[in-house]
Amino acid sequence: MSLINEIHEQRPAVRYALFGLTIITVLAVVGFFGVTALQRDMFMALHSDQQERADFIAQQDAGRPKPLAALSRVANSLTASIGSLLGINRDAGFDRGGQESDTRGGVHLLPLSQ
Repeated sequence: MSLINEIHEQRPAVRYALFGLTIITVLAVVGFFGVTALQRDMFMALHSDQQERADFIAQQDAGRPKPLAALSRVANSLTASIGSLLGINRDAGFDRGGQESDTRGGVHLLPLSQ
């Protein structure tokens, strides 16, 4: 029997309980990483000293279990890679007006396909 058939043969109360536990688990994991990322971003925005930043990151990584720290480093690296592809500078903070635009001299239209 497949797992799907096994789940469909369970009573509705069991299926709803498993669904609820799955939702709670997913929301807890996403919430943990979201709050951790928000805390890190707020600390980086409010503290400009590089030593304070390095100490904070080391303290955060030391407090996490090793698999979570590895997943967090992978997620941060992935978001940094995607951000660099999109032209987002994570070290710029909240003041985006200080960055110069790449479109100096006007708007450049994309070439039309023929």
